[in-house]
Amino acid sequence: LLTQHEGRCIFDAARIGDVVAERAGRIQRDIEAAAKLKGETDKALADYEKALQDARGKASSIAKETREALARETEAEKAKVEGKLAAKLQEAETRIAATKTKALSAVNDIAAETASAVVGKLIGQDVSLADVKKMLTPAAGE
Repeated sequence: LLTQHEGRCIFDAARIGDVVAERAGRIQRDIEAAAKLKGETDKALADYEKALQDARGKASSIAKETREALARETEAEKAKVEGKLAAKLQEAETRIAATKTKALSAVNDIAAETASAVVGKLIGQDVSLADVKKMLTPAAGE
């Protein structure tokens, strides 16, 4: 950059211009490379955000489908259990009705036997169980 000419130092303007131009070119290339990298980074960020949004949407869709499937399965299982319970309840009601009928029949038999014994003691004659049942039957319907 400096040259000596006749004992004096002088600046080599052409050489200084070349160095400045080279540095300006390098700076310009660095600016262009930085702009290119920024563009690539912005695109990568936009792609990432889109992918993230898509993933969230897909996750939401999967969660919704899973909830709906579980709700259907739960409803089906509930209906199945309710059906079994209804059948067991009907079976229990049938057994209760049969037991009640049997118990009432036994009560009627005991009442007829008791009435037969009481009437027999009162009138001094044996009264048939069939006759007593005939007499008690209309009374039971009242």
